[in-house]
Amino acid sequence: ADTGYGGLLNLAHAVRRYARLGVAALHIEDQPFPKRCGLFEGVAVVPEAEMLARLRAARAAAAEAGGGPLLIARTDAVKPEGLEAALRRMRAYVAAGADIVDGKDAAAGPLAALPDVTLRDIVAAVAGRVPVSATIGDWPAEPEVLLQAAERVAAAGVDWVKVGFYPGGDWDACRAALAPLAQRTPLIALLLADRTPDPTEQLAAFAAAGFRGVMLDTASKDGRRLTDHSSVSSLSGFVAEARKHHLQCGLAGSLRQTDLADLLPLGADVLGFRGAACHDGHRAQALCADRVTALADALQVSVF
Repeated sequence: ADTGYGGLLNLAHAVRRYARLGVAALHIEDQPFPKRCGLFEGVAVVPEAEMLARLRAARAAAAEAGGGPLLIARTDAVKPEGLEAALRRMRAYVAAGADIVDGKDAAAGPLAALPDVTLRDIVAAVAGRVPVSATIGDWPAEPEVLLQAAERVAAAGVDWVKVGFYPGGDWDACRAALAPLAQRTPLIALLLADRTPDPTEQLAAFAAAGFRGVMLDTASKDGRRLTDHSSVSSLSGFVAEARKHHLQCGLAGSLRQTDLADLLPLGADVLGFRGAACHDGHRAQALCADRVTALADALQVSVF
């Protein structure tokens, strides 16, 4: 839900609409509206009290809708205010009703990992009140490398660890190395449709290794979409195979509004949109309220 697309009334309206559409969780951020991508310079944050008011409004709207969706509070305060201020904000946001804390270095890339000390500070600040998820960073598919990175994140006390599987290397050896960790900490595998010959064939092995879920995305952001690399039929098979092995499943990769008609019936748990929801349709730009509204309207028409 970005920053709420305006004032508190706009935010509450957005939460209620997302709830009616069956959205399971949404982010609420503490930047001014309209926000800037966290990868850019010049990121600013609103006063803490203003963000707390956003969370209270969102929580009240979610309660009116029967309790959902989950609220993921995001702070971009590290750059403008420093880590201690960001941790103070995070504790306040959890107290105000945030359901999940997600940790990554957004300024360094989509899967960039946070330093150990920062992850530990986040987990300590949350103190078990809500789950914490985090990425391990961009690493080659080498057993020792992935295991070390995943164990580092898990050792910080993170509840859900997200692991990217890139081409090359020995995936079977990587899964075998990660299997003991998967018994202790939920692992989510990120697969790449434009780099992996047949991702569906990998799902049984991820389930056997104890992974909790899988996400199919694209590595190249060159204008081609997930459906340019995988047919709807093959994506249907991917989702069905994930269901068969009791894996949570997500689809992403430069998806557009027009993809909803083909992808919604497949039954994935998550459809990930970035560029389609941003100004000018560019993933590096800030989210655009009109584009998000258009996606929500299209989703509602597709569902109902």
